[in-house]
Amino acid sequence: MQALFEKVHIDNNKSIQISEISEPFFPSPWHFHPEIEIMYVKQSAGTRIVGNNLNSFREGDLVIVGSGLPHVWRNDDLYYQSSQCLLSKAIVIKFRKDFLGENFFQLPEMKKINRFLERSQFGIWFKGEEKREMIDIIKMMPQKDGVEAIVDLIVLLNKMSITENIEILSKNFTLMDKDLGDNERMDKIISFILEKFKSGIKLCEVA
Repeated sequence: MQALFEKVHIDNNKSIQISEISEPFFPSPWHFHPEIEIMYVKQSAGTRIVGNNLNSFREGDLVIVGSGLPHVWRNDDLYYQSSQCLLSKAIVIKFRKDFLGENFFQLPEMKKINRFLERSQFGIWFKGEEKREMIDIIKMMPQKDGVEAIVDLIVLLNKMSITENIEILSKNFTLMDKDLGDNERMDKIISFILEKFKSGIKLCEVA
């Protein structure tokens, strides 16, 4: 299964995209894009695949996915059954690293955030109580616009950059480029994983 290149449509009068999802299941397939993505799951459960990392997710899951890193949030099977009347809710923030100009994150005051954004290319999962303040900011962002939204994003990135209660998700993974062919081995692994969702997967089967 080839990772699909997603062209993110950000309004001409905006530099970041803030979306609220409320669907029976998360619709995005295994995909990648040049934008950095912050994904906060308000309500749902399933399996998250980021690069070569496989893990479960549930309400409160918070992850940042770097540019070019394939990812998918695949709901549990119950969410695909119309009789269950379940909802999957999330807030998704997408932005390019240079959305404030090529040199903004090179400023001395931005060094920690810049290093953090570089690490995000591997995917980062936030753990523990420290993420509560981050989630509070994210929950308010869909109501923000203009300068307020940008300020909130910078504050959020600063909090993310200083917390140590994180897990790097995807190591030794080749980032995707829309002009490059797919990573054949990784595509086979992801296809295998998705086929095994119903029966349960053993990590040794993927190795």
